[in-house]
Amino acid sequence: MRRAKIVCTIGPASQDRKVLRAMINAGMDVARLNFSHGSCESLEGTVAMIREEADRARKSVAILSDLRGVKFRLSELPGGGVQLREKQSVEVCAGVCPGENGRLYVSYPRLVDDVQPGECLFIDDGTIKLKVTGKKKDALQAVVIEGGFLKSRKGVNLPHTRTSMDTFTEKDRADLAYASTIGIDYIATSFVRTAEDIQAILNWAKKKKITLPPIIAKIERPQAVQNIDAIMQLVEGIMVARGDLGVESLPEEVPVFQKILIERANQQGKLVITATQMMESMITHTRPTRAEASDVANAVLDGSDALMLAAETAAGKYPVETVKMMNRIIGYTETHLPHRIESQYFISGIRTPEAIADGACKAAQDINAKAIIVFTHSGLTAKLIAKLRPMEPVIAYTPDEKTYRAMSLYWGITPQLLGSETRDIDEAFVRRVEKYLQKTGLATKGDKIILVASSSFFGKRNIIRLHKIE
Repeated sequence: MRRAKIVCTIGPASQDRKVLRAMINAGMDVARLNFSHGSCESLEGTVAMIREEADRARKSVAILSDLRGVKFRLSELPGGGVQLREKQSVEVCAGVCPGENGRLYVSYPRLVDDVQPGECLFIDDGTIKLKVTGKKKDALQAVVIEGGFLKSRKGVNLPHTRTSMDTFTEKDRADLAYASTIGIDYIATSFVRTAEDIQAILNWAKKKKITLPPIIAKIERPQAVQNIDAIMQLVEGIMVARGDLGVESLPEEVPVFQKILIERANQQGKLVITATQMMESMITHTRPTRAEASDVANAVLDGSDALMLAAETAAGKYPVETVKMMNRIIGYTETHLPHRIESQYFISGIRTPEAIADGACKAAQDINAKAIIVFTHSGLTAKLIAKLRPMEPVIAYTPDEKTYRAMSLYWGITPQLLGSETRDIDEAFVRRVEKYLQKTGLATKGDKIILVASSSFFGKRNIIRLHKIE
């Protein structure tokens, strides 16, 4: 049973119903919808399709919507692109006008004010590098450090610049308001710099009386790495978004940042997703490179709750095969190196939910239990147990559909939805659990299991129960 979860980005290659169905059956746990592309109406249709196919497969699949945030792009260029030569002088202006005669335009209104001489602009994922040498009233003067053929509409990164523009844009506000009406399970916020960026979203939602889905902060800037502890206090989890982080940081820093961020998130009991270029070669090939396979395995061993596929499933030729391959690599790693997957969760000032989760995991280990069965309304007990990284399968029952889907992102948790008629967990229901475990091959007659609840189950008592299957 695979523990680390798989997040798949949905795009042109995977919007077909049959492909979605195959990806769910191949192991997709979370579907990511990118609000940078597509209309709200088209995304709503995709949400409905995902829900239908998940129900058909009798599997919990969460939906993560990714807000665009402040993304800087070049305007159109003559003929679709221009050749930039090393040491060539160019001017860079704020605006969306077509570029011309050594002048480029970037879609950031405060570009000239914010960028200072000596700072650099990285274009097209860092393949083009410009260094600012001076300023005019309406333009930056720059020299080409690393040249190449520059295409229209490519992304622009400002790694050394403290941007003054609000990261929570008008489009983000509209998208977030819409997402809250169609049952999105998680929201990912882009280009977070400080805790204040998250607080601005929370304040806006409170003012608008909007109930937000749990927030995942995308860590894409060195500034966010520096402020990670404060950011994590306000969010459900983080995403180690290595694409933009890799452009805005030195190459040697990114692997270290990844390990630090995963460890910090686990210590604080936060969810952590590792993302970007995990199996990039499978966009066009049926097999990953050895380096990519190792990257996936190392992200698992680092302690990721989930690993994310982006262009591989959104625009690649082999979305289903990519999910299957990631499923295989994660499963093989977890099976053959289980001792390397250890809890990093630091329990400080222990409360009742933490005590129950910790006690359940220790009891399972002491009696060699075959499974841990969790009953939860909010999902908190299941998340705490997941952070303790038990090697036993964990089956989490809940009567709440939102919790059922949200637990799809929890490491090692298999969510199960209780019927609305189930109010208390009586002996008859325990027998149903026994039958499920035996049917799925997780346990047999005579095996021991742990039943745990920190909610209103079992007669409104917090409980850890050691149970033998009869």
